[in-house]
Amino acid sequence: MFWSEKAFKSYSKALENIQRTFEEIAKKQQQGIKELYILEVSDGLLCVWERGGAGCNSGSSTVIADSQGGPKKAIKVRASGHLANREHALIPVEIGDHIIFAFAFKRKCIVEIYSVVGFDVARKAIISKKVVEVEGQAIEEVLQKLPENLVKAASAAITKAHCYHCREPHYIVK
Repeated sequence: MFWSEKAFKSYSKALENIQRTFEEIAKKQQQGIKELYILEVSDGLLCVWERGGAGCNSGSSTVIADSQGGPKKAIKVRASGHLANREHALIPVEIGDHIIFAFAFKRKCIVEIYSVVGFDVARKAIISKKVVEVEGQAIEEVLQKLPENLVKAASAAITKAHCYHCREPHYIVK
């Protein structure tokens, strides 16, 4: 197979771009920065869905907290349609807010907390930095290891991850 000079240059440039992208991702990961989640845009606001719930033995959830760890006001709360373990509240996010992920299996749970440091609107991604990741056999054990200002939000995320066929938000300003 013979390549034209133009095709070869184009292919080489594409490989260089891929290599550069991988290098940028590796550099961000070394700094603890990660791209997370699909970002929703609603009325010009950058938003994330509070979502999740549990099935028979396991569950997961996503909860959003403000920079101080408090609940945020949702701009949309779903009340009809298929809700079980799905999206429940659309919440605007800002730099400094926290996104809490909880994963549960019976009484065991894992909590990951990220702080929002930026946005990549074109790729619908949130640029975030991991604050803490805690795993434990008991909920109380996990909550004791978390930053004090984020305990209520993490507790709500864990509760939501254990909530069988969850159909409502657990951590919003009502």
